[in-house]
Amino acid sequence: GRSSTAAASLTLDEAVAARDSVAKAAYSAAFSWIIDAINRRLAELSEEGVDDGGTGIGVLDIFGFEVFDVNTFEQLCINYANEKLHGLFVHHVFRMEMAMYKTENIDVSSITFSDNREIIGLIEDRPLGVFALLDEACLFPRSTDKSFIMKLEGALKRNPYFSPMGRTTSNSGRRSAVAQAA
Repeated sequence: GRSSTAAASLTLDEAVAARDSVAKAAYSAAFSWIIDAINRRLAELSEEGVDDGGTGIGVLDIFGFEVFDVNTFEQLCINYANEKLHGLFVHHVFRMEMAMYKTENIDVSSITFSDNREIIGLIEDRPLGVFALLDEACLFPRSTDKSFIMKLEGALKRNPYFSPMGRTTSNSGRRSAVAQAA
């Protein structure tokens, strides 16, 4: 076939954005192809009578936890969604199963696990969660990134899951997703 080439002069930022757009489009196309292939195969099994209606597959596509030099509101929302999904996972896998075991008189006292309710609260609690403080900051036209960060640091300094930008939390040894994404 016939081929053609198009060239454009781009700044570094424009080139990075274009590269990222191509990567996202390729990922989306590959993910859609995988889902379609799975759905076609499950439909074939159902038509062949192999599937009794009790089998299925769930595919969850989420962003991973990423660490950038500069994070954005988008990254905060991605991290928040990941924390909420992890919280749902813990609730269903551990809490609901343990409740079921207790009804069957199975001893679950030796089962321990940690959840992330405090981290979710750090982000969504009112009046002192990150989102509530951001809502408040948005009400003031002269609010800046710096004044918002200062507000976060003042309001959340006693929260063990929050650390000022660039520092690690003492309880986890990892950078706070909230402080880094704010």
